[in-house]
Amino acid sequence: MRLLVAINNNIPEWRSTTAPSGEMPRLPLPYAFGGAFLKRGHQLSAINVSDTVPSGELYPFSSVHPVRNLTSALKGVDVAALWGGLGVSAILRQGMITPMQRRVVLCSYVWALNSLPTMKGKQLGLATQLAGQFAKAVVVMTEEQADLARRSLFLRVPVIKFRCGIDTAYYRIPSSICDVPETHRKQVGLLLTKPYVIMPGDELRCDNDVLELVQHSDIRLVRISQYANSDKQNRLRAEVKRRGIQDRFFVFEKISYAFMRFLLQNASAYAGLVDSSWQPAGWTVVCEALSSGLPVVVYDGLVTRELAWTGVDPSICRSVPMGNIPAFQDALQYFVSQSRREDNLEKARSFSQDFLDFKQTADDFVVAMEKVVD
Repeated sequence: MRLLVAINNNIPEWRSTTAPSGEMPRLPLPYAFGGAFLKRGHQLSAINVSDTVPSGELYPFSSVHPVRNLTSALKGVDVAALWGGLGVSAILRQGMITPMQRRVVLCSYVWALNSLPTMKGKQLGLATQLAGQFAKAVVVMTEEQADLARRSLFLRVPVIKFRCGIDTAYYRIPSSICDVPETHRKQVGLLLTKPYVIMPGDELRCDNDVLELVQHSDIRLVRISQYANSDKQNRLRAEVKRRGIQDRFFVFEKISYAFMRFLLQNASAYAGLVDSSWQPAGWTVVCEALSSGLPVVVYDGLVTRELAWTGVDPSICRSVPMGNIPAFQDALQYFVSQSRREDNLEKARSFSQDFLDFKQTADDFVVAMEKVVD
């Protein structure tokens, strides 16, 4: 199979999926859409959505094309697996190829139109559903979305459910204080004196709810932002100070994977105050937390329902209605009171290894794609 994917001038991240360094995890999407296909003997090319032109070695790609050459890139492949607006555009352009063929597998984080919160989102969602009728296949992230897609596409277009797994082995590697940068060791030393919960991530995080949770409880929380908006983080820190919770609310930005793994492995639970009502926001971090042995408390949404469908043990995963901060607090405090229980550690790690590891989920995805292309 000759497969076309989209990159953001991040060829080294895709290359690392074929030769892991051990210094950082192999990333979920580059592995699933890159390394897993290469492992089964397929060929990759890419559309570069960045304005920056790639330099140096192109491997693992046989060729890399700018977005303006999307039509010609489609002509040279058997299938393109593209996300969102780029996928919709590619479906329109495949009509320009003679003879006309369905070459685009349309990948989407969303499907149900009535759940999309903004007009722009609803427009993209509608375009995605319409374009999906002319796709070679549609890829969505959860069983709930797959069921909705199958009903709206009336079986005319195959639907692939892609559960995005992670490099669980990386999060099972024992961490040590050596993984903490010297500049943070004093703060981390204070942090480790008592149990704490952790909330990494950026998109659709409910930071106001996090502030309320910490202010009105004795919970200690670590907030990690990897794609930090300086103004946003400054406002968060100012609000933490204004509420007088600096001794229980710790903020870290743009930290290494090794440091984050250390913080995960020493936490008591994951606090998933994330809005996953319309897309599976926070899925990757939930997987990382479970792989690190943490029980998780998560706002109800696509993520919790997918975990339940997958068979997560309720003793390590609690779902709380969106906005119900007192219930969320109670669930977190329950896990904090049982901090680092060995049976919970083993359940979380075993579940992640069995159901959330990308070697399984990505291989299943490649097999499904092979069936579509054949």
